[in-house]
Amino acid sequence: MEAARQLHPMLVLSDGRVLVVGGRGVGVAEGFAGVNAEVDLYDTATGLWTPTGPLAKERQDPLLFELPDGTVIAGGGMATNFEFPATVQLADGRIFVTGGLHDRDLVTVATTEMYDPATGVWTETAPMAEARQKHVATLLADGRVLITGGGRPDGPYTKSAELYDPASDSWSSAGEMKLGRTMHTAVLLDDGRVLVIGGKGKRKLAELYDPATGLWSDAGETRDPRAESATIKLPDGTVMVAGGIGRVGSVEVWDPATELWAYVGDLVETRYRHAAALLPDGRVLITGGVGVEGVLAESELYVP
Repeated sequence: MEAARQLHPMLVLSDGRVLVVGGRGVGVAEGFAGVNAEVDLYDTATGLWTPTGPLAKERQDPLLFELPDGTVIAGGGMATNFEFPATVQLADGRIFVTGGLHDRDLVTVATTEMYDPATGVWTETAPMAEARQKHVATLLADGRVLITGGGRPDGPYTKSAELYDPASDSWSSAGEMKLGRTMHTAVLLDDGRVLVIGGKGKRKLAELYDPATGLWSDAGETRDPRAESATIKLPDGTVMVAGGIGRVGSVEVWDPATELWAYVGDLVETRYRHAAALLPDGRVLITGGVGVEGVLAESELYVP
């Protein structure tokens, strides 16, 4: 990429190109890596990166979604400014944002908001039962949203999960995971269940949530513990997880038919805080993150 970056979102556009925005770079200001506004565009046909117009404002780990009209929204800070919220786009194109760390008084919040691209307006929605940051939001097949985990980087980590119903603007409990998790990943499977992987604290055990029963179950252990890793559901329904804190270089794949994990090789560059996206041809593009020599501009492709 033109810019080295970590904590950046990546979006596959409807035309197949890939957009990468913002993130923290290699610049240093008072001892901290600087947040950047750089935007890069990847052409899957040529394999080339092109810098495009920068964001109007520097953003670290912003939300990034394509709207129904083909435009793209990048946001960091809604009605008030938050860090580490969890976001998801509903089937009708609306964007749902939950929780986060209030950047003025450093309080973790339970508030939620909805953006309607038809009106361009943000509205406050029903709050979660529990304040959360560094949690994960997953859109279920029935339109509800599953929220899992969260917690301070140094603990404690949250075991509880919640379900949001946008039709009624209401929340209900989704039980508890066996392990408290933050900085984990989650993915919706083809059968409607949700696979939750890793988390801070050297989590190896993966867990499954079944919306049909409301129950959690074990999904085996990864070979390596994973936090701030990247997870992608592949076209055949298996799930790939790559990298993680500690500069984990391995890539593993989980098979829903056997519920077993298999090691499938190593990344070219060990990395965490990277991004991954499934390309239209089934390959996985992995970008940026933190490697052995610092923040990376390098990208690589995984071919299942």
